[in-house]
Amino acid sequence: MKTIYATRGEFSPIVVRLINLTGLHKAADYYWIYNRSLSAPYHNSTHVDFMLQDLILMARATRMTMLELTVLTTAVIFHDFNHTAGHMTDSGNIAIAKDDYREFAHYAQTHSRTIAVVTALIDSTQFPYVPAFLNSSAMAEIDSWLKTSGALMDLNGLVDCIRDLDLMTIFHMLDAGTERDRCVSQYYGLYREIRVSKPDLTLEQFITGNAQFLRDAKFSTAYGGHRKEEFLEIANNLFSAHLTPAQIASNRTPGMVVRAGSTMP
Repeated sequence: MKTIYATRGEFSPIVVRLINLTGLHKAADYYWIYNRSLSAPYHNSTHVDFMLQDLILMARATRMTMLELTVLTTAVIFHDFNHTAGHMTDSGNIAIAKDDYREFAHYAQTHSRTIAVVTALIDSTQFPYVPAFLNSSAMAEIDSWLKTSGALMDLNGLVDCIRDLDLMTIFHMLDAGTERDRCVSQYYGLYREIRVSKPDLTLEQFITGNAQFLRDAKFSTAYGGHRKEEFLEIANNLFSAHLTPAQIASNRTPGMVVRAGSTMP
């Protein structure tokens, strides 16, 4: 069954296949119809699309069960739903996303256990990470349901997956063609969102700080660690040379070059 997306947009072809595989047509349609942050500078539909592309590859590498793949896909779709793009703290954005997901879940008549898992996964993406985002008894209850439902991962394992997926979208700047260009645009979009609360932040400061952040980032899954190593193998020396992401991307494949201090796209 092909998804019927709203006219506002559509995910990339490989993600459409994921939506068809998991049967999350209602979730995808709801995303395109009711999400007001589709065109935000960074927390937009491209960010979600990149995360879902990586989820597919991660699922292949780890042999996820259908339950694991379905709850992760749902959580990725909703984790930044109606994001304020820098105008609220992340805890506020997460609260909005959870409320909107619960509204969708009620409309879709979603099982209460599934709602608990997806809500916990959305909660876990608040950044900086909150160590105890869920009390131990609630976590134990979710873990018990996951185990009896045939999942191979517990909630912590699923949390590791979605947190890694959320961090690694920047690595798509090493892709070819339009995917690379979309990622470069995302990078500058993140800068624009951060400047909402830090208007004095220069592009050079952002590039330097983000490069260090990527070097220090801890990935909990084998797939995430591999993606980071692949990225830094190419990007690390170029970051040290104070090149912009567009220049890093063009070093891999010919493309546009945007110098630090130039006009933002």
